Amino acid sequence: MPSFLHVELVELFRTSPDLAVDLVAKVKTLPAYDHIDAKPGDLVELVPASLRADVLLLLVAGAPVFAIIVEVQLARDPDKLFAWPFYVAASRARYRCPALLLVFAVDVDVAAWCARPIDLGQPDSSFRPLVRGGSAVPKVTDVAEAVAHPFRAVLSSIAHGHDDDAEAVGRATMAGVADMPEDERIVWQTAILAALNDAPRIALEASMDVSKFPPENTWVYKKGERVGKAEGKAEGKAEGKAEALLLLLSARSLPISNEARQRILATTDLAQLDEWLRRAVTAASVDELFAATA
Repeated sequence: MPSFLHVELVELFRTSPDLAVDLVAKVKTLPAYDHIDAKPGDLVELVPASLRADVLLLLVAGAPVFAIIVEVQLARDPDKLFAWPFYVAASRARYRCPALLLVFAVDVDVAAWCARPIDLGQPDSSFRPLVRGGSAVPKVTDVAEAVAHPFRAVLSSIAHGHDDDAEAVGRATMAGVADMPEDERIVWQTAILAALNDAPRIALEASMDVSKFPPENTWVYKKGERVGKAEGKAEGKAEGKAEALLLLLSARSLPISNEARQRILATTDLAQLDEWLRRAVTAASVDELFAATA
C-alpha cells in the first residue's frame, strides 16, 4: 500500500514528467523527442501476472524513442529486486525502444539499497537501477523560479524540507502554487507543509489561511509515512486515509460527486481505504475506483 508521501511524489512525476526526464538527463544523454507521454504503469507481458510501476513515461518522436519507468521508493522492498528488471524488459518489448528504470528515493539509506546491482543469473550480467535522491533535486528558493516551475518547486520542498533553509524553500514553493485553482492549490500546499520540519512549517502556517484545509492538516513524515495527531487510533487513521484519497482524486482532476465524497468519508474499513488509494493512482474515474468493491 503506497504511503501518502509516495502518492504525492507519484502524482508529481505524473503531472510534470519533465521532472523525471531532468533527473535522467543529468547522467545520460537522451535521444531527441517531440513530447512526453505519461502511460499507465500496468505492465503485463510474458508472465501471467500484473505488475504495476508508479509512472511510465515515453519520449516520442513520431514513435517512442525512449521509455523511462519511474519508481518512488521510500523503504526497502525485496520484491522490487524481481519486479524492476521486468519493468524495463516489458517496456522495451512493448514499445520497441531502449528503456531505463529511474528510482527516486528520499532516504539516503534506502537510496543506497536501491542502487545495488541485481543479479539476474546471466553470466557477466547484472541490472542496476538509476537511483536519484533529494540531493539530485535542485533547491528552489527564488520566488520567480518557483512561479515559473511550480512542480519543480514542490519536489524541491519534499527533497529539502529538512534543510537549514527549509523555510525559504517552503515560502518560494507556496508562492509558486498560489495561482493554481483552489482545490489543486490546497493539495500541494498540504504536501509542502507536510514535507517541512516543525519550525518552518509552523512559521508558514502562521501566515496562511488554513481554514479550508482538511482536518488534521498538520502532518509530519516518519519513515516515509505521513501521520497526524490521530496516529494509533483506528478512527483517526481512517479519516486521514479518506482525506488523502480525496486529495489525490482532486489532484488528478477527477470529478467527485457529493455521494462519492460522503461514501469515502464514511468508510472506516482501513483495508478498503488502502485499496481505493491504490486504485486512485491510475483510475480514470471515481466510478472505476468503486467498480470492484464488493
